[in-house]
Amino acid sequence: MTRINELSVHSGFGNKPQKKFNTETWCTVEMYWMQIRNLTSKNFRKFVISLGEERPTEKFGKFYTCYQPFDFENYFKQDIWHRKKIILDLIHFKMMELSEEEEIDSKKLEEAYQTCLDKNLENTFLFKNKYFRSPDRKHYGGIECVWELDSFKAIGLVLDKNKQEIKRQELLEHLPHFGDFIYGAKCFWEQDKFCLASNSFFENDKIVKKKWSITVDTPKFKT
Repeated sequence: MTRINELSVHSGFGNKPQKKFNTETWCTVEMYWMQIRNLTSKNFRKFVISLGEERPTEKFGKFYTCYQPFDFENYFKQDIWHRKKIILDLIHFKMMELSEEEEIDSKKLEEAYQTCLDKNLENTFLFKNKYFRSPDRKHYGGIECVWELDSFKAIGLVLDKNKQEIKRQELLEHLPHFGDFIYGAKCFWEQDKFCLASNSFFENDKIVKKKWSITVDTPKFKT
C-alpha cells in the first residue's frame, strides 16, 4: 500500500483559459487532499484528472492519470462557490470510483467530502492546527492559512495568555499553486516576534529561504 501524497485537477493543453483554470483548482484540491492525506492506495500515490479530452487512462509507476471532457465555458459562468463545488465533485467522485479497485477507504473519502462542505468550501486553516506559546508565557502565536481561487495567504496571529486574539497581520500573499510550501514550513518565537520560516519558498523563478514575522505590540506609557 502507498500513501496518497498528491491530487491534481487541471486543464489539458490547448483549452482556454488554461492558466486561470489551473490556478483556480488548487484551492479546492488542496482542501480535499488535506482531509485524506493519511489514506493509502493499493498502487498509486498521485492521482491526476486531466480535463478537456477523452483518452484512455494512463497508469505509469505510482502515477494514475485519467482524462475526461469538461465544459470550461459553463465553469467560468459560475460564481466562486459553485466553481469550487464543481472541482470538489470531480475529484471526490473519481476517488470514490477508484476506491474499491485501489482499496482506498471510501468512508474516509465521504468524510473528507462532507468536511469540505461543512467548511462552506473555504480552505482556511490554522498552521499545524495549534498555537505556539511565547518563551515568557505571556502570549501565543499562530499562522492562519487562507487558500483562495487566486491566492494563498499566511496571516500572523498574536494572542494573549488566555488565547484571545490581540493582533493579526498578513505576512505573505502568493499564487495558489505555490502555497504548498506551507506543508514544510515551521514557526517559532524570536524574543517578541513570532516567525514563519520556509526553506522552499518560490520567488523570482527560484527556490529560496524566507522568514516572516509579526511583533508583539508593547504598551507605551506616558512619562
